[in-house]
Amino acid sequence: MKNSTCLVLLFICAFCLFSPTISYEFTRDDNPRILQNNFIDQIDKLPIGIVSPTWPGNLYRPIPFVFDNLLYSFFGPNPIPFHLFSVFLHALTGVALLSLLLKITNQKIALLAAFLFVLHPVHSETVANISCKSEILVAFFGLLAINFSLISAQLSIARCFQIGLLLLASFLSKESGLVFCLLLPLTLSLFKKLDIKILITIFLSALIYLIIRSLVLFDLQVAQEYSSNIDNILIDVSTIERIYTATLLLGKYLYTYCLPINLSSDYSFGQIATFKEWPFKETLTYLIFLIGIILIISRNYNKSKLIVFSGLWFFIGFMITANVFFPIGTIFAERLLYLPSIGLALLAAKGLVKVRTPILITFFLLINLATLNNLARWKNLDHLIASDILVAPKSSRVQHTYAQYLYGQKKYSEAIKHAKESLRISPEYLGAKKLLQALYLKNKQFELAESLGLELLEIEPNDLKILNACGWATLNLGKYQDSYNYFTRALAVSPEFALSKIGIFALAVESGDYQAAKTISQELPTEFRNFEIYKMYAQKIDLIK
Repeated sequence: MKNSTCLVLLFICAFCLFSPTISYEFTRDDNPRILQNNFIDQIDKLPIGIVSPTWPGNLYRPIPFVFDNLLYSFFGPNPIPFHLFSVFLHALTGVALLSLLLKITNQKIALLAAFLFVLHPVHSETVANISCKSEILVAFFGLLAINFSLISAQLSIARCFQIGLLLLASFLSKESGLVFCLLLPLTLSLFKKLDIKILITIFLSALIYLIIRSLVLFDLQVAQEYSSNIDNILIDVSTIERIYTATLLLGKYLYTYCLPINLSSDYSFGQIATFKEWPFKETLTYLIFLIGIILIISRNYNKSKLIVFSGLWFFIGFMITANVFFPIGTIFAERLLYLPSIGLALLAAKGLVKVRTPILITFFLLINLATLNNLARWKNLDHLIASDILVAPKSSRVQHTYAQYLYGQKKYSEAIKHAKESLRISPEYLGAKKLLQALYLKNKQFELAESLGLELLEIEPNDLKILNACGWATLNLGKYQDSYNYFTRALAVSPEFALSKIGIFALAVESGDYQAAKTISQELPTEFRNFEIYKMYAQKIDLIK
């Protein structure tokens, strides 16, 4: 089969398999990154967005921002173009990978590895979750850079400039793209010749990136304020414990790739603990997988360049995101496996090359079915939440998110159970405490709402929602002076906070001062009078029929 035909076939298969996601909704981090991002709604905001930190504030990833801005500017808050772009980019990355593999190995191994990469179910999150496009962009630009370095026998200045731009684009897509500073030399040293020009190009590209990044984030305080042990328990443990746990988690990544079952969008606090809390069976399993790949590399060190290349690609691909050298924002995520999995796909292809065709066809059909099944979880937020609570019940954040979902469904008693479970797992989880207070209020457990509010105000004395909830709780308990104090404290922080203004009105109604209530009502903006809580109290004094 012609190489060009292989490339087209791979693109079509990858695009078709992930095409159901095109009709999916925005989920997870898409809200803060896209729907609530003030920099992406208009194309004229592109210049300032490019030189601004990326959400949550301690990152700098302008390339994904540029694509988000362009897509939003032309199509608005419509998820279809965003999903279409992610699917197209994933298929195109597969083409870039196959093009690279065809240069370093035979066609059959290259095809098996590339197809396994683009069709694997572990990439469901990366493609279906719009906010994960940075992982795909890192791989796409980095693979193109390696392809360009392998094309010519002699590297011209112009070619080095092109490679440098592609590397810079990879770095600016996500900081983990810096691993290509090692992956590119690794590829050339094993399959071509490592030229000094390439090393200079890599150094200059990385230097330019680090200078730009430092200029954008120069006045930013330590990133600790943007991270918490809810996302990554390894932030708060000793260095030795972090390194040992993170190393074993590489074994978990291998296990997840080989057995992609019970995949989750959340592996935060509780779902994954440090190695000290792991069952022996789990620790042993991950250790076996990790030792296994190390043995494969070492036993083939002088026999097969391809196997050595594959194994080293996996480990190098995780150098920045594995938490071994320093903790990052998350302890474990399937999306982080996107680039390193290229090495695993190549290792698997090396083993599958001698398998008979009917078995291979059956294998890939099962892979496709598993991928389609995992993609369905990402259809919308409700599907994702329903899936996560089943596969990741030990996660404090999953319990919290499910409680929020039940809150929206007005199932307050059930939501309280899950909010309490979130706090049982992580007692200091502030978000879960705030939600529990709101749930107590909705469930008419006013004393508990006030009690928890007092605890929360010790931590955040000027939080509007906490003050407002305390105001409504004490109002319903008949503690009118306390209620008035809470509402006025909230209005001192934000004079136009609707619920507290309505609270002052409701307080006047409940205390029997109807004249004051009517005066306050007249001063309320028209939009406030559309609130159901306002209408309920207004009816008591015949302001509305």
